Amino acid sequence: LADIHTDKLSLPEGLTAIGDWAFEYSEIKILILPKSLTSIGWNSITSNTVQQIKYAGSEEDWAKIEKTESDFEGIDIIFNYTEE
Repeated sequence: LADIHTDKLSLPEGLTAIGDWAFEYSEIKILILPKSLTSIGWNSITSNTVQQIKYAGSEEDWAKIEKTESDFEGIDIIFNYTEE
């Protein structure tokens, strides 16, 4: 998924993992993540332009995802998101 150039990327429900460096060199502003995620790889979003994450699960669900918290510093996270 590296080097993606789009304002918004929506990942499908059923996806359980995002690998390390998955979005390296990408220019994604809004990333929509499914509740089914159980792990987000190291530095998967830190080298791109994500400004906002819209997550289908709750804040409690987000806390259960295996991830490096520092990768999400400065990113606005919206919980309980449903696509229109």
